[in-house]
Amino acid sequence: MKRRRTQRTDKIASVYDQEILPVWSTRFGRMLLRQITAPPPKATVLNVACATGYPALELLDKLDKDSRIIAIDHAAELLNIARNKAGSLPADECSFALSP
Repeated sequence: MKRRRTQRTDKIASVYDQEILPVWSTRFGRMLLRQITAPPPKATVLNVACATGYPALELLDKLDKDSRIIAIDHAAELLNIARNKAGSLPADECSFALSP
């Protein structure tokens, strides 16, 4: 059953990004990013449950130009925020997809 996007679900995604991410997810994202010092060249990273794109977008700085990140989440509203944060990044560097 496909969920219908509503103003309420968009608001919840925005609240997550502005209120929960900075307090909760950022702490664990920083711990993860500290552990990744030198990813292999041409790496493909899968970020499951990427929410609004953290830490996937920060991980791009540690990857070489031939590497890529595939980030998936079950909530289209969260992915929309992540795509906006990614801006004009090419899809071959970082792509966001809705998980089944």
